[in-house]
Amino acid sequence: VVEQADGSELILAILGPGDVIGALTIGESPDGAHSVVPLDDTSLFWIDRHAFERCLQTMPELSANLSGVLARRVRLANDRIEAMAGIDVRTRIVRHLLMLGREYGELPEGSAPGCIRIPLRLTQGDLARLVGASRVRVNHALSELRRRQTLESHEDHCLWISDLAALEKLR
Repeated sequence: VVEQADGSELILAILGPGDVIGALTIGESPDGAHSVVPLDDTSLFWIDRHAFERCLQTMPELSANLSGVLARRVRLANDRIEAMAGIDVRTRIVRHLLMLGREYGELPEGSAPGCIRIPLRLTQGDLARLVGASRVRVNHALSELRRRQTLESHEDHCLWISDLAALEKLR
């Protein structure tokens, strides 16, 4: 999460199990402008910078894995920039839902084809901070997607894409 000039927050990334936090600051001094906010119970492992740099030097497989993590992060950042580039809020929401579905989506047992559960408990405020919009505008966009029967709400408070093909057409 980063605070913008107007005081609002923007979510830069949603990370999951096994993801690395702070890897982008290796070799430079972090400015401390970003913070991490867990969506759920979270366990973290911390290693200081010098110890981590020694590990990178002595374990080539760690360097290779980190390169893969950073390449994925760059791809996701590019997808996100593309998803926010001068388009309406509904389309930004759709593109982010599709990205989240690709990254974290699960095929629920016994569900219809094209149904994907995104096992993240994101609030409308979280989605607003992801797409750079107000919560009210996100609410309107989500309501429209529910009316189109491309998105569902369930008791588990996770996002459910109910018709992936129809959602893809809205991107």
